[in-house]
Amino acid sequence: MKYTQHIKGKAKPAFIMVCMFSLVFVLNGCGDSSSSVVTTIIGGDLIDISGVITDAETSRPLADVNVEGVYSAPGDVQNSFTRTGADGSFILTVLKDSAVYVRATKAGYTSFNTARIAYSADEPGFNIEFPASKYLQTVINTAFPGMPMLKLGSFAWLAAGIFDINTGDEIAGVTIMPAPTPTAGVHTNCNGTASTGGVTIAPCDPARRAPMYFAYFSATVSTVTVSVSSGAAAQTGPLARGEITRFEFEQ
Repeated sequence: MKYTQHIKGKAKPAFIMVCMFSLVFVLNGCGDSSSSVVTTIIGGDLIDISGVITDAETSRPLADVNVEGVYSAPGDVQNSFTRTGADGSFILTVLKDSAVYVRATKAGYTSFNTARIAYSADEPGFNIEFPASKYLQTVINTAFPGMPMLKLGSFAWLAAGIFDINTGDEIAGVTIMPAPTPTAGVHTNCNGTASTGGVTIAPCDPARRAPMYFAYFSATVSTVTVSVSSGAAAQTGPLARGEITRFEFEQ
């Protein structure tokens, strides 16, 4: 239940999930390669966000995952769109230095949004382990036990973690703080159960069964800002019912 994003040559574990709906997308190319098309862009330099999307349970590459670069709202004509090839790879072209979040979907899988970030250079190695909706429900059940009515589609979800930028290792002892306050949120142990300490637990080897911090909100919340006690800059991103937004802090 993680994704691996390579930073400075290091492989870093984290938790991520993906979903997107688009009105239009155009595909070029063939075979196993993915393609990226900016449908409408008004001036500015372009950069590429690229990686591979695999199934979180089987580690098999996932074809036909729709990926969108969202500037304002999903489906807007100025957004860029692409789709993974047979090998799970994608290249999403976005405007350099323009705040954008990545959004993607595939039937049967959980929707995902990233924090809104203005990328100043290409972002290779954006590799995602993408959980099926049923698989994510098991993660919810573990993190929030005794709550059988806590269904994925009934709330907006938040996942967050903090990592060493040089090694990719998880950083222990950090408090993750979303605003507004979620309906409920937990820092988790390595097995995905709720921690009683209120701070991040690390390291987790070989794999974490849940995000370092996991929370849910009522459907009325549309935006969340997350900060961490270690002083890293806060991040802001969208929230939507039945979807997860992922925040990743590096320091």
